Formats: sequence, structure tokens, C-alpha cells
Amino acid sequence: MYEVPKSLSPAMKNLSGSSRDPAPKTASAAPYHHASQEHLPSVQICFNPFKAKQTGDRSPIYCRSPIYSFIAYLLFMIVTISPCDSSDDVSAAKAIGRAAEAVLRSDGSLSVFEKPTIREKPITLFPKSKIVFISGGQNGIALGQNGEVSTWDSVCSNEEVPVCRVESRSIGGIAAVHAASVDNPKTGGTVRLIVDQYGNVFGLGDDSEGQISGRIDDVGSQKRTYIKFVRVPLPVRIKKVYLGAFHAMAIDEAGVVWTWGGKSYQLARGSGELYSGERGFSATRLTSLPKIRSVSADLATYALAEDGKVWRWGIRKEVCKSDCQPAIIDFTAKIEQISTSTFYTLFLDVDRKCYLIGNDSVFGTSKSPDSEEIPRSITMLDGVDVISATVNVAAAIRDGVVLTYGLRGPGRRLKF
Repeated sequence: MYEVPKSLSPAMKNLSGSSRDPAPKTASAAPYHHASQEHLPSVQICFNPFKAKQTGDRSPIYCRSPIYSFIAYLLFMIVTISPCDSSDDVSAAKAIGRAAEAVLRSDGSLSVFEKPTIREKPITLFPKSKIVFISGGQNGIALGQNGEVSTWDSVCSNEEVPVCRVESRSIGGIAAVHAASVDNPKTGGTVRLIVDQYGNVFGLGDDSEGQISGRIDDVGSQKRTYIKFVRVPLPVRIKKVYLGAFHAMAIDEAGVVWTWGGKSYQLARGSGELYSGERGFSATRLTSLPKIRSVSADLATYALAEDGKVWRWGIRKEVCKSDCQPAIIDFTAKIEQISTSTFYTLFLDVDRKCYLIGNDSVFGTSKSPDSEEIPRSITMLDGVDVISATVNVAAAIRDGVVLTYGLRGPGRRLKF
């Protein structure tokens, strides 16, 4: 991970703006005392670092030996200058996309990598845009603090460790409150969705799975790509959008989940009321779920309810029921975050304890298939603030530091 730079502590900032005592105080017989300098011309000026740390008082005192001045200076440096808190550090991480292929920094800038497979040679994008939200990895979408929409795409070499050139652009004329981006595992194309302030959904990019048009009848006959944002004709106002490997999801203002697309994997759409809209659009409204707060999907879909319960559907044919009805996962903990990939899913509860369902070979302790459907504790991730899972790599943020797992050892710190 990057080296956390040192900066002035809050106490030091107070000191720099404080004033010295304007009037000298009467000398005493104590070794350290306030006095006028003309009364003690041979002594060395110093000050009390402990008092300065606690009260901000930087008024001078006098030492009878130069060594006292040196010692006092060292003490002052120790108690007032310390590594800055990561929450105030402009290089600290706030969010990650696709197991830290993309990292949102505290100063609102975005970091991606020339060598994304090993997360090396970072590149800074949108340094002045004040990004507040990201989705995606090598290719993705970002939202600014006023809803500005920006995208980035990586053009990579065919080497064993690919080297990528990153192209970014800002899209004018539209503002968004939420967004999602995913790369199609079959075609390699990128699909992006946004929600505007009025609850409308728009899509851009690869539509070969119907994640934009909602059509699954003729989508596979040829690759369809939208080069401009087009409206996704959902019948209700939407708050958030999400993308799985082959399907799309949205949460409306009532907390109801809508799914569409999924030509190659329709199990991911789940079971519910079928809606048919304009231009051949079709979606499923999952009426059996409680009010949902967020969703995470790859092939399977995991929905996090407002009460911290987790629901799942579309695992695989031999597990999913005939109607693919969402089923609740038996967690004793109240879950706060979910991040899923093809082979495993990570869960973070309100006490910052982490759990896993699926194959945990990324963490070096692979279990037998019989145990993969049972939530298991991943203690090495306990205490993290953010989790992110992909097929071969997992990542987390702890106190502003990005840690990766399955990538050159567990708990590797990314450097910026």
C-alpha cells in the first residue's frame, strides 16, 4: 500500500495559529519558568510540548542548558507531529471497483492501473472532477458531486501481464444519482446504466444480453451496441441500478426489485410478475421480496433487505427451485454489505465481521463443495470498511488502505 504521508496533527494546526503570551511572567526558582529574556540572557528558549499538545498554549519557557532545548524540541516533534489520519489523507481510498481495479480516493480523484491484472502503475483520472461514486474496473463509470457522468475504457496489450492505455471522457447533457458498469464475459463489451434525478434509467454500450433494451428474443443474433445513452422503459421511478454478468436490476422507490435481460442466463432474473413494455422490453418484478436496500450480482443475485437479511436466487439449475423463487440465507448476523463473483460471495455485517459463501481458494483455505453453501467466517477481513469480490481476486479497504487477496499473497497493500 502507499506510504501514508506525515502532516500536522489538529493540535499542531492549532499551534500554528496561536499567539505567544504578550507579557513576560515573573521568574521563579523552578528549573522551567516564564521570564523576560533580558533577565536571563544566557538561557535557551524552548517551550512545553505537553502543554502545547493539550491546550494549544505555545508560550515560551526557558531552559538553563542547550541540551534541554534539544530534548524539548524532540518531545515537541513526537507529540505534535504524527502520520495523518487516513480519513483526511487525500490518497486514502473511499471506494473500490472490481476488487480494486479502480479506486476512488478521498480527494475525489480516481485511480486505475496500466497493469490492472497485478494492480501496478496507477493512473489518475478526473483529478479535478470531485468524483463521489464509481462502478466497474478496467472499464467503468463515475459520477461527480453534481451528477456529472464520466466513463473510462482500457485498451490492453496481449502480453502475459497486459499493459493498458486508458481513455476517459465526460458525457454532457445528463446528470445521474446512481450508476452501474459491467463487462460482458462473452463479448468483452461494456454495458453501463445510470439513473437520473427523475428516476429514469438510461443505458449505454453492449446490449447483446438485453441489459439495456430488455429484449431477449433476437438479442443473440447480432451484437447490438448503443453509442449514446438510450432510455430503459421501466414503468416506475427508479432509485438504484445494478448489473450482473448477463442481466440488469433496479430498485424502485418502494424498495421493489426489477430484473431484465439475461438471454444467456435467465435464471438470474428470478421469479415474479412479468412486465412487458415498449419496443419489446420485458422485465420481472420480484414481488415476494421485502423492501430491498441494495443488490449484488454476477450469475446469481443477492439482495440485501432493509432489515439486514439476505435473499438469493439464480444460483444454478440444480439448486434453484423450478420457479427460481428467491430464498433467504440463514445468517445470524445483520449484514451491511455484499459483493459477489462467479465462485464466491463476501458479506460484511454491522460489526465489520466478514463471511463467505462459495469457494474460498482466493484466501488460501479452499473447502470441500459440501461446505460451500454454508456462510463461513473470514477473520482476515474482519474490521474492514469496504469489500469487493471478483473471480480470482478479492479486495477490501481498511482505514483508507486498499488490501488485496489472491494477488501475490494475502493482504497485499496497493501502492499509489
